[in-house]
Amino acid sequence: MGKSLYPKTFLHFTKKIHALESILIDGFFKPSYARERIYGRKGLIRYFGIPMVSFCNIRLSLLSEHTKKYGCYGIGLTQEWAAKNNLNPVLYMSKNSDTFELLDEQLRIIIKGIDKNEQTVETFTKMKNYISLVNILRYMKNHTGPLRRNNKKTVEYCFADEMEWRYVPSINEKGIIPIALLKNIRDSISKQEYNDKVEHIHLEFGIDDIRYIILKDKNQLNHFIKRLRKREYLINDEFISKIFFSNHISEDL
Repeated sequence: MGKSLYPKTFLHFTKKIHALESILIDGFFKPSYARERIYGRKGLIRYFGIPMVSFCNIRLSLLSEHTKKYGCYGIGLTQEWAAKNNLNPVLYMSKNSDTFELLDEQLRIIIKGIDKNEQTVETFTKMKNYISLVNILRYMKNHTGPLRRNNKKTVEYCFADEMEWRYVPSINEKGIIPIALLKNIRDSISKQEYNDKVEHIHLEFGIDDIRYIILKDKNQLNHFIKRLRKREYLINDEFISKIFFSNHISEDL
């Protein structure tokens, strides 16, 4: 069988080395609400927030553009870990197709037909169908569309290049809001209130689940190790062997 186009590592990047250190020391990722926009035909746009941890499934040789946007500090987890924790690839859609339009239409029809004051089997079934479609929506993203970063808009960015996979807490998880209206997480204070609702959810990993730990450059290595040891993190040969540097990757691959 030939070599797959897709690597067997799932990478999560951050812009700050201290954030990477905290992830390692905690031994888990914490979901947070990400603001999403999906564009469809005829000017259709849906805004919402999804609790998630995002990963990319791209080869190291293609990382240079990705790290420019999401940071040079990363951790790569194994394919087995991703499968065990129910990570799922994003469903990329063309904004010129009717796929998103049809889904959005069905969501609106179902919710309009639900009388929340009625406690009937029919109401329960409608709500269950609505929740099932909402769950699909939580994994959707435009293949190509406007990218907004730091209040700047990039026209026709290809999101599919990121080969994104998501960990999204179960839609049946008690005490969380599976999808949030964008107006409710528009500022940092309101977004934190929603993040507090998923604070108890931990996406755990161990040293055996890690394939790569990525720093920006080798000059950071000694301080990185010292800070981890100061916080009583176990540093051994296996851990050291997993460390790579994003500037070396960019230069050599």
